[in-house]
Amino acid sequence: MQHRGNMFGETKKAKPLFLHHQLDVDQVEHLLTLSQRTFQDCLKTVQLIEKDEASVVKHSTRPNATLHLERTQIKASLERTASAFLRRMVVDDGYAALMGFSESKLLCNLSPLDDPSQLHVGLRWAGLPSVLSLISDRDFCGIERGDFLRDLSGRHGWAYSFVSMELPSCPSQPDYVRGWLRLAHVCLETSEPGVIDVISFVHADFKGTTPQFVARQVTRSMLKDTHKVLLQSTSPPRRSSTSNLSIDSNRTWLKTQTASVASCPGEESFHRVASALVDPQNYQKRWHPTSTLPPRDSAECATCHKHTNQPMICQVCDKISCAHCSIKWCIVYKYDLRMYLCLRCHDGLIMHQGRRCP
Repeated sequence: MQHRGNMFGETKKAKPLFLHHQLDVDQVEHLLTLSQRTFQDCLKTVQLIEKDEASVVKHSTRPNATLHLERTQIKASLERTASAFLRRMVVDDGYAALMGFSESKLLCNLSPLDDPSQLHVGLRWAGLPSVLSLISDRDFCGIERGDFLRDLSGRHGWAYSFVSMELPSCPSQPDYVRGWLRLAHVCLETSEPGVIDVISFVHADFKGTTPQFVARQVTRSMLKDTHKVLLQSTSPPRRSSTSNLSIDSNRTWLKTQTASVASCPGEESFHRVASALVDPQNYQKRWHPTSTLPPRDSAECATCHKHTNQPMICQVCDKISCAHCSIKWCIVYKYDLRMYLCLRCHDGLIMHQGRRCP
């Protein structure tokens, strides 16, 4: 989230108020159908973008909305890319870090439990800090969907869409101005094996007194940050080099990532791990080369809240994660050193040295 650097200044911690709203079967069915319609609408927008007909995309009811497009290629499979998105959908901080927001809250997970496919449907709130002190923070509330697809040319792909809508469980917040947002990331196979196209657009109406140049800068940064995090999340593990230390120890922490993770209760432990990543002298002091965890009884995962017989302890915040939610952090220093991290702490470290182990 580089656009939240000095331009945004200090980010105010959001404390939104959400209402408990029980959904019946008919309402859930309606929302699932609505998510499919909005999903298809975003895919049609991408088709127009590919045909250089972006001017047709703008809604006549949103004359002040800002539309920005980004396109890139990454070396990864569709399954790996979909996994990079999906494992962050259920973690609010992980979603915010991926999509370029400051805060996020999954209000309701509507994903069918009996569906074996990688389908995600949910209702979400997301907050974005103001770029200027005289302008109020913005927030968005809407329905999201992530699913596999096949385009008109027969290419397989995976896409994510978010479209604003009014929700009874998400009223207007006192410290925010409610905006309108259409956001989509579409990943499509290419003729080159192991390479996919990523086509993204954000169509946002920030409302109020937001200058157009500020709106364009924010929307551009949101998409660029997503592509950067997605590229790093899907990159293969870094291999050993001939040198003793194969990581770049000159890189520094991003301010926004530090503010997001360092505010958690494990702040001291977080900085301890950060120091060890920077200073190779700390490797042999902190951990054994073959870092493993002793067997433990069944425990509840702090991420998915499911009971697991193979709990992993995050070596930054000491939270327990299951084998599915935990991530192995790999550092190469004369040997492969592996640490178990929860998804929250992994997002704080992913912009730094090292890569996930396979």
